[in-house]
Amino acid sequence: MGGAVAGGAVAGGVVLGVDVALDPDLPECELDAVLGDGMTLISFTPLNTRPNYYLIRIDSHWLNPPEDSEDDIYYHLDDIYDAIADQVGPANFEGDDGKEEHDDW
Repeated sequence: MGGAVAGGAVAGGVVLGVDVALDPDLPECELDAVLGDGMTLISFTPLNTRPNYYLIRIDSHWLNPPEDSEDDIYYHLDDIYDAIADQVGPANFEGDDGKEEHDDW
């Protein structure tokens, strides 16, 4: 997708419930995984990679679930992290010395 830019315009995103513009100069990774119906494109920024982000298609109901539903994006964060790990490798791994190490996604 060449960054979060389409025709030179900066795409928007939501960070902690606030609409923000995504910086097209930051590295991003468009994930191959499609979760749920895949009708909603989001930018996702794990804490260990800020300000870099990932673009992933998620189920359109996850951001606006029906009332009293557990089909909310918060119930699918592990699915998103798994999709990142499947494409770029795990964030945590065991080093040669046997200690846990962290990879910069």
